Amino acid sequence: MSARLPTQASCIQSFIFLSFSVFLLHPGRFSVLHYKSISEDKLQESVSKYTSNPGGRREKSVQDLESLLTLLESQAYSFNISSPPPLLPLRTCSPDGSCFPINSTSTSPLVTLVIPYRSRPSHLAIFLPYMHNFLQMQGLNYTILLVEQEDGAPFNRAKLLNIGFVEASRLFPTADCFIFHDVDLLPTTTDNPYLCLPSPRHMTSSLNEFRYNLPYRELVGGGLAISGSQFRSVNGFSNQFYGWGGEDDELYQRLNENDLDPVRVAAHQARYISLKHNKQSPPSDRDLAQDNTRDGLTTLQYHRKDVTRLPMCTVVRVTV
Repeated sequence: MSARLPTQASCIQSFIFLSFSVFLLHPGRFSVLHYKSISEDKLQESVSKYTSNPGGRREKSVQDLESLLTLLESQAYSFNISSPPPLLPLRTCSPDGSCFPINSTSTSPLVTLVIPYRSRPSHLAIFLPYMHNFLQMQGLNYTILLVEQEDGAPFNRAKLLNIGFVEASRLFPTADCFIFHDVDLLPTTTDNPYLCLPSPRHMTSSLNEFRYNLPYRELVGGGLAISGSQFRSVNGFSNQFYGWGGEDDELYQRLNENDLDPVRVAAHQARYISLKHNKQSPPSDRDLAQDNTRDGLTTLQYHRKDVTRLPMCTVVRVTV
């Protein structure tokens, strides 16, 4: 009997060691699990403002969206951006990526998706038809603006979003709700409202890459909904962040300094998946970019090469 005790103790020690190792290696061990920060009443007020018939709209299940994603992935090779977007019943679209319910009124706010883009055709082939389907299910008056950076300088996501804001304001004067959205992220729950709330909203707070946890409260990357007045009040993004990363954390500082801390909806409403792509490394001088924090919309400089209105979206091609 006594000879078995060391073996049992060793098993217990091994189990404890293994459990602790798994804890340390788990990418979400320091994640914020509970982060809903807007009341249901406030959320429903905004839904009623932006949707033509929020109580009666038909919502598809998660399984329907999964099936749609599978279909789009199989057809991505034959995607044509000049094709018309998918249309649900009682919806209509204009030849610039704008769609709205047939029974919507002229006072329905316009939601503008601004997509920073360069050289991601396989993602675009999935994102555009998927998001048209998704946004129409919510009964929104919306448009999609793609800001494409020409080859040359390193990719500058923040500057493209500033450009998208300026160009959308010029092309769609009634636009006052902007959703800055990466092309490789897709919402998977239909009760995820794509509209602006009284405060800026971090949208992609429950992402599969982080096991549907929020890594840290200051995160605003991936998707952000913000009104035009709020974005102007913080002077937009810094234009100094070439390469990957950093621009969203700097934007959070601007929002925080202006008492515009982003809110979030419940985790089960904000689930996203990330389409596969190669991760880029941040530039070695990224910290230097953070020293220049007061530039933004007021110092924005770029060259607009052309504007192309297509059924799926309006494309603004620029050099930065």
